[in-house]
Amino acid sequence: MDKIIIVGFLLIVMISCEENDTQNPNNEKVFPLENPDTINQLEYDLICESFDNITLQQATNFWPMSFSAIIQEIHDLDSIAYLRFVENNKMSYNLDSAMFRETNIKLISITERDYLIDNPDFNYTWDEFFKKYPEAQGLFTISRVGFSIDSTKAIISYGVSKPFYRMDVINYYKFVDNKWILSGNIGIQTL
Repeated sequence: MDKIIIVGFLLIVMISCEENDTQNPNNEKVFPLENPDTINQLEYDLICESFDNITLQQATNFWPMSFSAIIQEIHDLDSIAYLRFVENNKMSYNLDSAMFRETNIKLISITERDYLIDNPDFNYTWDEFFKKYPEAQGLFTISRVGFSIDSTKAIISYGVSKPFYRMDVINYYKFVDNKWILSGNIGIQTL
């Protein structure tokens, strides 16, 4: 009889834990992040130094642009950095939230993004996103970084979306005096 009571109690606890995994005390859905992929520390250093106080999609996203188009605006673009940029972005990678603990960068999963923004239950509006993240400037996406051979030049792309607005940007950096300096960029507003 005691074993039945203990098993019953354990089942109730397990069911309660499962419910807590999907809802928080404010009755909001909880969306765990995906397992992070291995990404070079130098990439995180550049991202953390370049971006602050953003809501960022966990999965990387690549905005492609040809070398010849970029070099028209960024004349000293390092070709190896560009080739590594393209190579690093052949697939999407999940960023590691632990690498952003010292920043105001908030990661959200693709599942959460789709629930908050691309949801017919909310008429495909951004209302739920901004209700949950009222300080957000929109939702950012970011690519992997491409570095030059000596890791003193870097190229990265990012995008920011919000209602009726989308901007995609490619930034080119140089490492000078132990910090990343923006050396050039190209941006295109797409909405």
